[in-house]
Amino acid sequence: MDWIKNYIKFLDCVNPQDLRVEEAMQLKNKNLPTKLYKYRSATDYAIKNLATDTVWLNTPSEYNDPFEFAEYIDFSKLQAPINGKAEVDIVADFATKYPVPQDVMMRARKAPDPLEFLIDYALGIEGRSKEQISVFKSVMRQVIEDQYADVQQWKIDFMQEQMKVCSFCESHEQLLMWSHYADYHTGFCVEYNISLWPDEDIRKRLLYPVIYQGHRYDATAHLMQNLIGNNGFNPLYAIISGSTKSIEWSYEKEWRFIFNIGGTFPKQNCRMDCQTKVFLGYRMAPERKSEIIAICNSRGIRVFQARPSVDHFKLIFEEIFR
Repeated sequence: MDWIKNYIKFLDCVNPQDLRVEEAMQLKNKNLPTKLYKYRSATDYAIKNLATDTVWLNTPSEYNDPFEFAEYIDFSKLQAPINGKAEVDIVADFATKYPVPQDVMMRARKAPDPLEFLIDYALGIEGRSKEQISVFKSVMRQVIEDQYADVQQWKIDFMQEQMKVCSFCESHEQLLMWSHYADYHTGFCVEYNISLWPDEDIRKRLLYPVIYQGHRYDATAHLMQNLIGNNGFNPLYAIISGSTKSIEWSYEKEWRFIFNIGGTFPKQNCRMDCQTKVFLGYRMAPERKSEIIAICNSRGIRVFQARPSVDHFKLIFEEIFR
């Protein structure tokens, strides 16, 4: 999907003045599948969603991938801008706890790592040996790294609770999806004809393609811009961050709703208004099958039954109700 590269370029701008949001949306909509699919276990709740033509917007923290919205932050690159902000003045804070001459403070502010410079100065004044200083700095470095890890995990937890997400697939024929999300073929899959929505429908705008890659999304440049940038901050980077998953998930061919509205926006159902077909797993229990067919009958939804191909690793879908 070569178009994805331009889509990312338009939205994932460090400087918000470079954002090309409408171009990104037009490009995305041009490549948005006309139909998306959702695999479901045959639970009471899933069948209620079918009956009410809704899908559940959930928090990513409850998804099966612990790396949802788990962006990477390189704190070593952030240290200089953090030190440079008046409200996070490490040099001045250090000087309140340990007397430091003005000329040393000035040199510390210009150092690549002001804290390390000040530690060298303080321990040198106290007559510590190089070996003692090295051990102390090693311990301090580990403490700082642990603090950074805690901050990064806090941000991941925060993002996973803030966002509300619902996932879809580009195909109803994915064998692994039937196994993983339709309860080993005992569930069902719903087709949503997205083309029935008007172009201006907000739901279409909130559907995003998942980007598969080999490394976590790096948010460092955006956070640095937030610390030192004079042109504002691009909050839309969270859409790209929240759409980025390991390439191992690429078989899912996922598109997802991302509602970036805040933690006060509760988990809830979202109306779809575009159900057109239902595909029944070939291992579905007869009573569930009857229940789903009755719902589809009342809503004018076509129903297909899956069965294994006799000569290929694929499913055959035969219409049983129209």
